[in-house]
This record gives sequence, C-alpha cells and structure tokens, in this order.
Amino acid sequence: IRYVTSSASVPGFNVPAPTAASTEYTAPLTITGSTVIRAAVFSNNDTLAGPATSAHFLELDASLAVFGSAMPVLVLDNLGAGPLEKDGVDHPTWLYAYAPRAPGVGPLVTTPDVATSLTSTVRGQTAASFPKKPFNLKFTDEGGAKRSQALFGSAAYEKWALIAPWYYDRTYLHNALAYALSNRIGRWAPRTWLTEVFSNTGSRLYSDDYYGVCVLTDRIELGAGRVEL
Repeated sequence: IRYVTSSASVPGFNVPAPTAASTEYTAPLTITGSTVIRAAVFSNNDTLAGPATSAHFLELDASLAVFGSAMPVLVLDNLGAGPLEKDGVDHPTWLYAYAPRAPGVGPLVTTPDVATSLTSTVRGQTAASFPKKPFNLKFTDEGGAKRSQALFGSAAYEKWALIAPWYYDRTYLHNALAYALSNRIGRWAPRTWLTEVFSNTGSRLYSDDYYGVCVLTDRIELGAGRVEL
C-alpha cells in the first residue's frame, strides 16, 4: 500500500493518486490536523496499481466531546472553501452522518454511520440570502461521478436537500407536517428528517461551527421511491 497525504483544504478526489514513488504504508499513521489520505495497493514490483481511494479526517475541538443530541447529526466540511454563497458551483464537500446515539453518548466522538464525499451548493432564491442558508447535496464517488447513498434508514439516492428554515418557518415544521400528512393518505410527498448540523468552513471543527437545526428532505425528482412517473 502506498499513500499520499494533503491538507483537508482540498477535495480528496483532487489529491493526486499515489505512484510507485509514494510513501509505503508500514505502520499506523499519526495525524495532527484535518487531513486527506489517498492510498492504493501496488504489486510487489510497483508496476501495477489498483484504484486509489480517499479518506478525510476532520480534527475536532475538545469542546465537542460533550455535544449530545436526540436527533440525527450531520457534519459538512467544505474543505476550507469558507462560507458559501449562491454561485451555482458544486463545491467539493465531505459529510459525516450520525444516527441518534444513546443518552449521554456524544455522537461526534463515535464512528460516523456515513462518511463520504459529495458536493454542496447554496439553493433557493430568497432563502439563499438568509444568514442560515439551505443547500443542495449530491453524493459523488472517488472520481467525482454521481452515486447514491442512503441516509438515516432511507433508500439510497444521489440528490438531497438540506432546508434551513428562517423567516418563512420559525417552527421548522410547516413543510414536514404537510409532507407527512400527504404521505399518510397515500399521496407521495418528500420525506423529512429534522437534523442538527455543523458546517465547517475552516480547518478544525469548533463549537462555533454549529449551524443549528435543519430539515433533510427528499429532492422532488423522477425516480423509484420519489416521483414515480
């Protein structure tokens, strides 16, 4: 196994793949900050290599060890891109998803249920100007191509919406309630999951990166399990 490391300020799939000259893995690695590692298996003579794979490791501030929640938790890390504005650009991002843990267990110091690359972009018209912005999320594979991912017991889909209610819905429940009633009478509507969200735009994840409660929502699109036309 040979590998390369990079600061987490660049997307994992843009880190160059390891070559025959890259460092050989011989012992556990020591990581001192947020890091992207890309590795591949090589033949004994280094003439052949398997596909490279990436992993992102996000440094947590010690204050987050005591963070707890009865709701699912999402951590979005846009790899040092800073606060996002609506620009129509799919920004490389890593996501960590944690299903609710037992009382007294801090989810952020446990192994995430999902850790994966995706892209994020600010969505909406008026909502895009709010201090708390909504996002479109699209899951990607190692090469940046689209792929599907299940979240919190759902079926696997490529695209999701992360709604951040602000002036229009201070209860956070308007859409969730209307959609739930529609589904209960047999008429499809997006499913929703109230989640607590952290949005990291720098290096280490701090308590100040807490984004608040958002609503993870099905995207309205043609497809099995969504709009089946």
